[in-house]
Amino acid sequence: WIGKQQGGTGSLDEVAYTFSLFWVPLSVIGGIATLILTITVIGIVFLPILVIAIMIANIYFAYLAVQSSMNLPAGGKTWLVLILAALGAGVVNGIITAILFR
Repeated sequence: WIGKQQGGTGSLDEVAYTFSLFWVPLSVIGGIATLILTITVIGIVFLPILVIAIMIANIYFAYLAVQSSMNLPAGGKTWLVLILAALGAGVVNGIITAILFR
């Protein structure tokens, strides 16, 4: 909905499919790497670096996914859509957490 308000022409199906193309592989790679790093003592030092690297990759690929699936021009509108979607997800997560942990 936010992407459509900014002049995007894509659908939710396109956005979900594009996100799944990078989210699942990065999650699997991150999970396996975390498992391997937690087994070794030295690996625990590298866990924060791994988490930051995966977070940066997720943000970059999310930017590309929104831009390509919503057919938005590069720049401000794509970032606006991403930021508003993240804020909306945060609000929904906060509400659900407040309901579950009363």
